[in-house]
Amino acid sequence: MTGCASVDVTPNAQSKTVVQTIGSVPEDHPCDGHATVDRSLARLFQEFCSSSNITLFNAKFTGARKLPAEPTVQSRYHLGSAPSSKRGLARLTSGFPAFMQKIILLTGFEPFNHELINPAWEAVQTLAGWRTEEFRVETIQLPCVFGRAARVLETIIAEKSPDVVIAVGQAGGRSEISIERVAINVDDAPILDNAGNQPVDCAIVRDGPAAYFSTLPIKAIVRAVRAGGIPAVVSQSAGTFVCNHVFYALMDLLAHLRTVAGTPATGGFIHVPYLPQQAVAHPGQPSMALADIVEGLRIAILVSATGDPDLKAAEGRLD
Repeated sequence: MTGCASVDVTPNAQSKTVVQTIGSVPEDHPCDGHATVDRSLARLFQEFCSSSNITLFNAKFTGARKLPAEPTVQSRYHLGSAPSSKRGLARLTSGFPAFMQKIILLTGFEPFNHELINPAWEAVQTLAGWRTEEFRVETIQLPCVFGRAARVLETIIAEKSPDVVIAVGQAGGRSEISIERVAINVDDAPILDNAGNQPVDCAIVRDGPAAYFSTLPIKAIVRAVRAGGIPAVVSQSAGTFVCNHVFYALMDLLAHLRTVAGTPATGGFIHVPYLPQQAVAHPGQPSMALADIVEGLRIAILVSATGDPDLKAAEGRLD
């Protein structure tokens, strides 16, 4: 619960319990609507303590960060008004014990460049609704359109408040599952996107940093996927098409939320090869079975959900 003081339970001389509570939240506290929630919880807690022979004393309210009323990265893309959405209470509306689980957001793209399917989305939608005691997986399809894809991604992140975001895209011509290391701040499209756009040498975020590194444990993912019998590699380039656009926008948004709201979410990007039914139309190009792609993503989710630091292992390339 955002903004609560710590709870310290100790016995007193009368063997009653003394509990430090959140006390009353100042009416003008900058946590806006969240203050109302905290005040209501305080009253309920006080009533519970009174009926349970527990002595209360008020603690100084430690305060909560002022949460942004809406995501603001949208203005950095100059794509129009950001969606009106507040973070922080989404999980409390989804029922117990779901709000205690981590949320893993998995995204995949619609088909593009005259393809009838996209292996990223085919694999991602297979994992929709997967849950364990530790997490549940939410999925969404992104349009293969510059700008619009970033807008959809921002909206779903504001709605779901995920702990981990893994964006997935197609990389025809690659033979392995590629865990991307870095997103660069440039759109340089070799082909048209699905809306007919072809930006060339354009910054994704004006005055943004040149690059962002993935915050996923990329080397641990590669090691685990390989251990599962599936080819995987750390990739040093996500290209300059919509995949890199979304990757950079994702990392920029997460960095912004970390700075403004203290949100510790992690994120990154994974490229997957063609499916066999696509490769037959591209002679000489490698492919990977859908079941292997799904299993590789499943392993990536399991590794990412632990929150463990990445491995120190050589995964660089000479080319």
